[in-house]
Amino acid sequence: ADAVAQGVTVRTGGELPEGPGWFYPATVLTEVTPEMRIFREECFGPVACVYKVASIDEAIAAANDSDFGLAAGVWSAD
Repeated sequence: ADAVAQGVTVRTGGELPEGPGWFYPATVLTEVTPEMRIFREECFGPVACVYKVASIDEAIAAANDSDFGLAAGVWSAD
């Protein structure tokens, strides 16, 4: 809810199913920016935040810009 209030787009998932249990669906968020809490803090769920960069230098800077040293992934065309 915090991420959506800050302007992310939920591409899939993001809504709790009806019924008992502790299931949270796999969720993909886009339009994420470094100023958002979802970019800075681990949400401990099956949530992927998509953040695009224009260059390898920008990718390295983004990967190193972590307050907690949390994991991240990088996908590339080459």
